[in-house]
Amino acid sequence: MSWFGDGPLRMLLLPSIHLEALDLLAALILACGPRLVRFGGALCRLFPQVLNMWRAGQDLPSPGLQRPYSEVRARLYQVLDLWVQVAGAASGLLLGHSSQSDALLGHLI
Repeated sequence: MSWFGDGPLRMLLLPSIHLEALDLLAALILACGPRLVRFGGALCRLFPQVLNMWRAGQDLPSPGLQRPYSEVRARLYQVLDLWVQVAGAASGLLLGHSSQSDALLGHLI
């Protein structure tokens, strides 16, 4: 078992860590509200990075193993929705033609 590869560790441990981190981010957004707008750029970079990491790819051995991937993606969409509700237009999502906006739009479509 490699701690650095895409093997069993990614399938068993990382989804639960990412789900907990996304729950923590949602709680932070609720607690701090619009005061997090100054960190909007970091959040706008974070969302497409997580979606890219957990996209269902060709490397999955069977369709049944896609659940951890889809659960992380669904939770991220919930946090993304919460961020837009709390920050509104100041959230910085899909503003301009940056690579993060294009990547996020590609996942949303």
